[in-house]
Amino acid sequence: AKKNETNSTTLLEDDVGIQEVYIESLDLGFNNVGEGRGYAKALQQLIESEKACPRVLRLDCCSVGAPACRAIGKALVNQGSKKGYGSKLRSKRLLRELYLSGNPLGDVG
Repeated sequence: AKKNETNSTTLLEDDVGIQEVYIESLDLGFNNVGEGRGYAKALQQLIESEKACPRVLRLDCCSVGAPACRAIGKALVNQGSKKGYGSKLRSKRLLRELYLSGNPLGDVG
């Protein structure tokens, strides 16, 4: 990759012509990530991100519990309520599919 002289950042598009890279589907299934707050916060940040949010997120059998479910729910609410989402909803990177089967979600989740 080449260096951009104006800000010294490495630009992938210089080498292969890619201007933006998106994650269409992220499958983290069958990874025992547990219920840690750090994981829940990371999921929330991923879903709320306009540029990094995948369209499909698979978290099957990951030991996802109530804390992560609350974070996911909060992220989905925040994702739809951010300024500018209303008129450009189709062009934004929004989570369209979420798979949580095989997780101990419980009543709170």
